[in-house]
Formats: sequence, C-alpha cells, structure tokens
Amino acid sequence: MFIPTKRCVGCIILIMPIWLLPNGLLLGIWMVLLFFLASIVDIASLPLRQHLELKRILPSSFYLGEKIIIAIEIFNASRYMQHGLLCDDIPEALGGETKMLTWSILAKHSCRLEWAACPQKRGQASFGLTLWRANGLLGLWHKDVVVDLTQEVALFPAKLLPLQKQFQGLGRNVNNGRIINSGQRAEIDFLRPMYEGEEWRSVDWKQSANKNRWIVREYKEGISCQISLFIDCGRAMGEIIGAKSRLDHSINASLQICRAAEKNGDEIALTAFSNHIHMNLPLVNRGQFCKALKSLYGIGASEGESDYWKVFGQALHQLKKRSLIILFSDILDSCASNGISYQLCLAAQRHKVICCMLKDPALNLEAINDDLHRSTAAKFMSIERAVAIAKMRQGGVSVIEIEESHFHTSILQHYIETRGKV
Repeated sequence: MFIPTKRCVGCIILIMPIWLLPNGLLLGIWMVLLFFLASIVDIASLPLRQHLELKRILPSSFYLGEKIIIAIEIFNASRYMQHGLLCDDIPEALGGETKMLTWSILAKHSCRLEWAACPQKRGQASFGLTLWRANGLLGLWHKDVVVDLTQEVALFPAKLLPLQKQFQGLGRNVNNGRIINSGQRAEIDFLRPMYEGEEWRSVDWKQSANKNRWIVREYKEGISCQISLFIDCGRAMGEIIGAKSRLDHSINASLQICRAAEKNGDEIALTAFSNHIHMNLPLVNRGQFCKALKSLYGIGASEGESDYWKVFGQALHQLKKRSLIILFSDILDSCASNGISYQLCLAAQRHKVICCMLKDPALNLEAINDDLHRSTAAKFMSIERAVAIAKMRQGGVSVIEIEESHFHTSILQHYIETRGKV
C-alpha cells in the first residue's frame, strides 16, 4: 500500500499557487511533470513484500521477573538502501507496549532490532502481526506491509533458588531420609577389603591403588517413596496473598518439591483440579521438575468452587500404593470444608496426608479493626477456620498454615521431614 508522506503533501501545496502567477500555466505543467517523475522514481525505489525478510528471534524460555531480549532480523534483498519504521505488537503479559523502531539497511545486508521485555504473569502469550514501513528514495512516498509473525510462547513461573539455598536454615532436618541421585543405585556407605568371590564391578580402583590391595564399595540400600501432589484450582485459590495468588504460591511450592524429589529419587504424581481435572501428571521417577514445569505454567484459578466429593475423591481413589499426599488448598469454615475433610481423613487411614494452606494476614488485621462489625466477622471466620482445621487434624491429617514470606521453605522442610516416615 503506497501512502504519500508529509513531504509529498508539502510539494503539492507548493505547486498549487503556481497556476495563479502570470504565465504560470507552463511553469505549473513543468512542475507537475517533475513531481510526477520524482514520484515514479520514489515509488520504484520502494521494496516489494518479498524484498524485506523478517524473522523474530526469541529466547528459549520465559520466566517471570526475568529480563529478556526480543529481536527481529530484517534482510534487505532489494537493489537499493532501505530505511523506515517497524511496528511490533508485544503481548500484554510481556508489558503490552507497541514498539516503534527505526531501521536503515544497505542493499543485500541485514540488521537486528532489539528491545527488552519482562514477563508479568505466567501462562500463554501471543505475539501479533508486525508492520514495516519503508520510505522512498526521495521521501515522497512510503509503503506499509503487514507481516504475519504470530507466535505462541509459554511463560513459566519465576526461577527457583538452588536447593542448597532452600536447605539453609533447615538444620538437621535435611538429613531425615537419605538423599540420593536419581542416576545412582544408592549411596556409598563405607569402603572395605575385597573378599574372595566378590564381583569386580564394586572395586574402588583409586583406593585400591593407594592401599595396594583390593578395596570395594559397600552401598546403602536406596530409600525412595511415592509422592502425590494435589493442587486445588478453585475460586478461593485466586485470592492474592502478598504479591501472588494462592495458586501461584502453591505452584511454586510444588515445583520446589518436584525438584527435591528428583534429587532424592522419589516418584511423584501431580494433579490439578477444581470441578474437573485440569491436569494429571502420572507417576514419574525421572525429570519430575521439567515435566511439572511444562504442565503447570498454564494452570489458572477456576471461577467455580472445587468438587471435593466427586473429582477430588476420584483422584485419591487412583492411589494404589501407600503415598505421601500433599494437598495445596484453602478452607473457610467447617461446613464448606466437609468434602475436603471427609476425603482427606479417609485417605489418612492408608496414606500420610499433609494439607498446606497460606495464612491470610488481612484476616488478622481485620480482627483488630476499630469497626465492630468487621472485627466480629473476622474473628468469627478465624474461629470457624480453626474448627475445620481441628476436625481434620483429629482425623489424622497434618494441616499446616504458613505465612507467605517462608511458604516454600516450610513446605520443603515438611517434605524432607515426612518422606522417611511414609
């Protein structure tokens, strides 16, 4: 599409008064012809659609809060030097701005346009259409072309801290249960002299060379357990606590457990549900973290309530082997939590069950509010919540309420402490 520029409009405005001058007819005709020839030259210098090749370059993965570089490479296949503007539509999850960038490329050359972005929320992001505008050689006309560079990308949760930093402050609790690498059969317990008839594959060649006799490795028996993670995606999990929703906190804590389970050699299964099953990751013993990350990034809170009687009950019924069940959810009162309480207490007869919940600091603040009605309502909700928790604990369920500031670390500590008792 050819569009006149401001310079072209200015030339037309200058030519128009010439017709009013004495003998201006001949001069006006010459000016029109000159303008017509200049326009032909200018339009001929504009590139065709296939002369400018655009390619968007994106990083391999997107993580929340991590600065990324988005780039578009433009190759000029025409015979002339080209310059103009590029308009790229950035997804709302990456900032939602429309970038206007200038470019200038020699013939048979390419250039790279870059800009920074930062993911704002996890899920899916869609890059839209890209428009490039090329200016003519004389600047009288320009051409607009829309290029289809639409692309879907996955926005993952924020990167987790290394396990060494997560274990800091946990003290001796880290040693509960033996931590083994998933690629090894067990830990080395001790070294001893080799007896006659033993297999050579257990020989420690380095120690044998140092001691000038055959030394073999004695292995501990590897300890592993089955972990079943359940994430409630009901309406209550969409509540914002701190800077994130309850669901986002639960997903990050689940990823922490998956990474620790992968290090410990534990088998792990993952289910996200509300009034239906959102995602069901079957039991795996390798690559738990990567599989969970790819499964959970697009999970969102549902608009309806969770069905604990049917959906959650069916998910629990699929567990055949004794497992460590960790549920991320929230309860309001003893009446609303009848379904979840019944299912967890029933599962506690066979499995080790932990129910993890976030403390709501706003509820404590409202309890000391000067407004009598608001403080009374907050205190009533706190009492009802405490009654529901006491009922679940009486049924053998370990219920933990954790503040937002150290939610992930506390969940990881409870996992380390409990896995050896399953």
